Amino acid sequence: MTTQQITLRMSLSATYTVPMGVPADELREHLERGTTAAIGLGLLTDRGDVEVDQHSLGVEIVPNEQSEAIALFQQSLAANRDLLQGLVGKYEEVSKRTGPAPGFENFLSAQVEALSTDLASSAANAVGDDEEQQDEAIGASEAWVSDNVSSDTTARLASVLWTKGVYAGTVEILRWLN
Repeated sequence: MTTQQITLRMSLSATYTVPMGVPADELREHLERGTTAAIGLGLLTDRGDVEVDQHSLGVEIVPNEQSEAIALFQQSLAANRDLLQGLVGKYEEVSKRTGPAPGFENFLSAQVEALSTDLASSAANAVGDDEEQQDEAIGASEAWVSDNVSSDTTARLASVLWTKGVYAGTVEILRWLN
């Protein structure tokens, strides 16, 4: 039988949902070992008459588009849900009755901007010293705040709790709304 050599390059990107606490490096090692085993068993070609002469494999961890700081902000939203619902109710009540105090919307916008700066800084620090990756992380964080916080009353109020602390932020919001 006449044979030929064919070189193939496969690109695979996989995003996994895993329980909190599962180390990314452990998952990377499992994926690398599993893929190597699949190659050795001929599972990738689904042909028993094909042998792998040589292969190279590298599995790398791709930083999340959503930074750890954003995840912490989301957890803060969940943890303070009841408090935030009460603040949103007060905000809506005051808005219907008299409208918010002059300057309150500017105050909220400033807190959202402070949140954006904080999340972007955390995201940039998380990716290390590579300026290009830092710029991408900052842009992703700023886009996330724009998409998820800037026009959402609950998230805007939560930005005050994030930047000022839960107690001080609550006092500050209530001061504006009374």
